[in-house]
Amino acid sequence: MGEIARNRRTAIEGEARRAVAEERARIAREIHDIVAHSVSVIIVQAAAADDVFDIRPDQARRALRSIETTGRDALAELRRLLAVVRPGGEEAGPVRPQPGLARVDELGEPLRAAGLHVAVRVVGEARPLPAGVDVSSYRIVGEALTNTLRHARASRVEVTLAYTATTLDLEIVDDGVGTPGVGFLGGDAPTPWPTTGAPTGAATTTTASVPVPAPTAMGGGHGIIGMRERAAVLGGSLEVGPRDGGGFRVRASLPLPTQPGGRSA
Repeated sequence: MGEIARNRRTAIEGEARRAVAEERARIAREIHDIVAHSVSVIIVQAAAADDVFDIRPDQARRALRSIETTGRDALAELRRLLAVVRPGGEEAGPVRPQPGLARVDELGEPLRAAGLHVAVRVVGEARPLPAGVDVSSYRIVGEALTNTLRHARASRVEVTLAYTATTLDLEIVDDGVGTPGVGFLGGDAPTPWPTTGAPTGAATTTTASVPVPAPTAMGGGHGIIGMRERAAVLGGSLEVGPRDGGGFRVRASLPLPTQPGGRSA
């Protein structure tokens, strides 16, 4: 009987350690996504403002306003995260809800202010998503756009959100320099994008003449690792790599639960 109790206690402690490790990994992903995206945007916008400060003060002011907005949003996101993990955080009062695909177009605003053409396209019928899929989709798109801003030297980026009966498929492609020598992660070369279903949302594009700073050296790849982890936790897949003919592509396929009667949630 004593050995059974010890084994049970050991199993409970092991499960608790795994739960703590998983939560730490989740928090680390959240912090990385918030900080990396926001700081990258601020650096690019500050450089753009400096470039046009004397000759186009109106554009410099737009860049500075974007810096302020990005900083405020990042601070709100960090406060939300800290309120969850801080002891007694459940008593800290209401916090800002986690972002989702309803706000995905906001992710393109810093790129537009930096001079890129950004298009967001919806294929199929958009519908409410499980919370985990909604947040992870937003974070994957945000990380992909951050990488475009930092590394690609692109002039255009397109985000496609494709709703199918069983999956939400994300594709983020740009026309930048890509990263030669980097193969696809987690799968073979991409298959053609689904053609079923007509776009239900008009593409959003803007034009600006603020110069885009040159790409920085690629970092340690924590962003790509984070995207892969987010997809894997949901039972999905991620493909990342250069496109034939130039540019870079991020593609994620996230399964959607099926409700009784065969309908997707």
